[in-house]
Amino acid sequence: MRELDSEPLLASLQIEDNVLAILTRLRDRRAAIRKILEKIASLKEPARRAALDRFLVISNLRRLAPAIEEEAQKMPILDDIMDHEVLGPAIRKGMRQGRKEGLRDGMQVGRQEILGQQLQKRFGAIPKRIKTRLTTLSVPELDELALRLLDVATLDELFPRKG
Repeated sequence: MRELDSEPLLASLQIEDNVLAILTRLRDRRAAIRKILEKIASLKEPARRAALDRFLVISNLRRLAPAIEEEAQKMPILDDIMDHEVLGPAIRKGMRQGRKEGLRDGMQVGRQEILGQQLQKRFGAIPKRIKTRLTTLSVPELDELALRLLDVATLDELFPRKG
């Protein structure tokens, strides 16, 4: 199948031919995926869902699921793509991971800013080496540093020079 030209299959009016095209020699994978998804999107239910299911199964033979998922999010393939048994869970997982990373990054940046303001209020101008060091610390390290800030008299006690 890899040796066959995809163009006749992609040009076919039969969705089954279009879906099989994914197994052939593709000139542009993204364009082929988009074209097949557009044709699937034009079908009425339940043919649309059945064609999408077949497309996902066959495309997994070429490890194209991430590309298909990305393209499917850009167009209305299903009335609610979150209800699809393959794409829905994958999209929800990506959304959870994105929220988790965003929350973690937001917490870290927020703590860095607050600690920087506290240091500046207590000690005056903050040297660049300390500002740089703050950007490398994790949330737990920043929390620990914020507590230690209450017990030190100088920046050097809080941030001993290495070497």
